[in-house]
Amino acid sequence: MAIPLIEEYFNQEIEESYEIKIGLKYTKKYKFSLGNNRLLVETKNFSWTKSDNIPSAKISKLKEEMFHFLIAPKKYKKILVMNNSIRISSGESLAFYFTRLYQYIIPEDVRILELINGKLVERN
Repeated sequence: MAIPLIEEYFNQEIEESYEIKIGLKYTKKYKFSLGNNRLLVETKNFSWTKSDNIPSAKISKLKEEMFHFLIAPKKYKKILVMNNSIRISSGESLAFYFTRLYQYIIPEDVRILELINGKLVERN
């Protein structure tokens, strides 16, 4: 994913592999794709399967990322950026599918953005 595009969207510089401590009672170090002292960004270049089915392992990874955002310090803005992958049978993007079916596990402070034709579009 294009770091300059994300930096421009949020009007701030970001670092790759940004490491912080996350956790509830105990903490551990975790590296987000991108970040700085105010922003945590996880980027995913996921797509539907070749046979147009739901990529269940990738959906599981997105759920795991929601948990990482949940247990990250509250001071950060939390962003998931996904590429635009359209399902042939329904015309639905994977980002839209995830937000539609799993809104109940997406923390309130997480924004999901989709990269469409070189622009970031909010999905939740």
